[in-house]
Amino acid sequence: MEAILFANFRRCEESLRCLEEYGKLFGPQGSQFKEIRYRIYDLEQRVCQKILK
Repeated sequence: MEAILFANFRRCEESLRCLEEYGKLFGPQGSQFKEIRYRIYDLEQRVCQKILK
């Protein structure tokens, strides 16, 4: 279960990274995806701390 969870965090992060890069072609919209990606990083760390206790 944990492996699936963390694999999906990675997928989410990579998807947001792609959207961020694509968004740069159209202006500053890419920064919104970057902000969301960093929120996901923070969420992943909090989840990891709770699971690995």
